[in-house]
Amino acid sequence: MNDEKKQSFWTTIPGILTGLAAVISAVATLYIALNKDPSQPQIIQKPPGVTSQLPPKQVPSAKVRKYLMDKQPNRIIVITHLQQNKYRIEEPSSPWPWEGDATIDGGQLTGEAKFRNSLATMRVKGVARGDESIVVKYKFITCSDGKPSTGRIDNHIWYPAN
Repeated sequence: MNDEKKQSFWTTIPGILTGLAAVISAVATLYIALNKDPSQPQIIQKPPGVTSQLPPKQVPSAKVRKYLMDKQPNRIIVITHLQQNKYRIEEPSSPWPWEGDATIDGGQLTGEAKFRNSLATMRVKGVARGDESIVVKYKFITCSDGKPSTGRIDNHIWYPAN
């Protein structure tokens, strides 16, 4: 008969490597979960049957929602519900006032806007976050003189004006 003891899997090289990989994976996952950057947008999943999640938490009679761009009290973004998932977006009180139309669907905002005092136009794309703010990118289509833009992109966060 064989007098050798059967060795446990966890004491073999493959067993040790498997255990080490499991510990590293668990530590990395925990690190990522605890150190998530709060400025990164969180995609809000659209529940079945809901066509729009923005502007969030409106009273049924409320058709207008105001936001502060980058928490600046003089940069007020106004979102007005038109119909279904169509909205009017504007920044009327800015030194560079603009207005446009957008579609909001499942926490995603997409639209185009034009500046009132120039020939500049831009695409507006945004993602709603869990704190009711919206992370937006302005991608300029034309410059103030009407010529094609060189690819300028501005990043902002619209915070609910309470």
